[in-house]
Amino acid sequence: MRASIAFALLSFLCTAKAWAGCNINTTAVSFPAYSALSAGNDLGSGSLALSCDGPDTVVIALTAGGGGSFNPRAMTLAGGSSKLNYNLYSDSARTSIWGDGTTYPVVTIVYGNAPPPAIPVYAQIFAGQDVAPGKYMDTITVNYSF
Repeated sequence: MRASIAFALLSFLCTAKAWAGCNINTTAVSFPAYSALSAGNDLGSGSLALSCDGPDTVVIALTAGGGGSFNPRAMTLAGGSSKLNYNLYSDSARTSIWGDGTTYPVVTIVYGNAPPPAIPVYAQIFAGQDVAPGKYMDTITVNYSF
């Protein structure tokens, strides 16, 4: 069974600046094949690439996705209703859930004149979930402001 998360850039919030703005490109989060018999969580990752016309501070927020919850987020079986719980994190230890700033924190990037390296998105599927086989997906909206 494969699981993947597609980032959808659906919202663009900005304040007035003397230069044009910022853009974010995404690389989808991917996981290895999930097994309910595995003792450990399955780890995955993706990334965001930030590009701005000038120096600024950029705040990046992620939505809860189709499951409607930040903890846990849930992927849905393609063509079905089975759910596979997972989460997205801003740290490699996978302890800081990446949210929208209401319940879970956003990520703030200080952007200079040179682009920062890719911003990692860390993920994990929680072990011990007895789910139907198939492809599970979720769509996360990336909102950013500067």
